[in-house]
Amino acid sequence: MNYLKKKFILQDGIIKFNINDNITKEVTKFYTESPFPNYKTNDNKSTILEKGDKNYLTSKFKNFIGYKRIF
Repeated sequence: MNYLKKKFILQDGIIKFNINDNITKEVTKFYTESPFPNYKTNDNKSTILEKGDKNYLTSKFKNFIGYKRIF
């Protein structure tokens, strides 16, 4: 991985970089504590897809990209 210019740590096969930017640190902390802040604790793939289908923008985007719901 000599093509990477920044120093990194390889942990469990994942490349990790040291974060120095305070805003990035705050955002990272927020999503570490609550990775899906707008989802209910009992949400699952099906309920999330249903919400997306009911949302005008999301449903139009899914149709545009050719998303096919497989269950």
